[in-house]
Amino acid sequence: AAGAYYILTTGSDSNTGTANTAGGAWLTLQHAWNVLVSLDLVGQTVVINIGAGTFTGGLGITLAPTGGTITFIGAGATTIISTTNATCITNYQTNCSVVFENMTLQTTTTGECMLVNGIGTVLILGAGITFGACADRHMYATNGGTIAVQNNYTISGSAVAFHHYADAGGVITLTGSLTVTVSANVSFPYGFAYVTGGGSLYTSSNTYSLGGHTVTG
Repeated sequence: AAGAYYILTTGSDSNTGTANTAGGAWLTLQHAWNVLVSLDLVGQTVVINIGAGTFTGGLGITLAPTGGTITFIGAGATTIISTTNATCITNYQTNCSVVFENMTLQTTTTGECMLVNGIGTVLILGAGITFGACADRHMYATNGGTIAVQNNYTISGSAVAFHHYADAGGVITLTGSLTVTVSANVSFPYGFAYVTGGGSLYTSSNTYSLGGHTVTG
């Protein structure tokens, strides 16, 4: 049946992940993924609920789920995935789609917020995503990978390089008359959006709500 699992800052990867308590929840996104891709999901969508707090471990997707899909849902902007010298969420040459909702993504020193690399690799932005300060690029699609933005999102921090970056056949899409809210003064020294080497950026009928803030780049 469709299942629900839990990740908390007070959890442990030795738990079962099936209860929203310190004694039942997992601690890391990576462990949650590793457990679920070892199962047959029999056509179901499995939801991984992430509690409030800061999680310093990112997610590297290198194996696809069997027979179903996985969605990560945070508690809102207070669910913070914050990595150092690493990308928050990576789908590396793995033919699957993964949905993320209601969380803040940020990196320090090096690392993208979201990276897809390879044909068939897809990351989907659902509701309530916030991009905080980033040491490289907020969204990076390469080698035929796709980042599909399907709901409104917020930019609360600058990126050392770009907000959108697509190269080598990578695709970034923003569709459905979305609203991108800028909640602070932000800068993108090399450009807000950059497309090269056969990459693509599709954006149409969207609204950029600055609220008096400045965007440089």
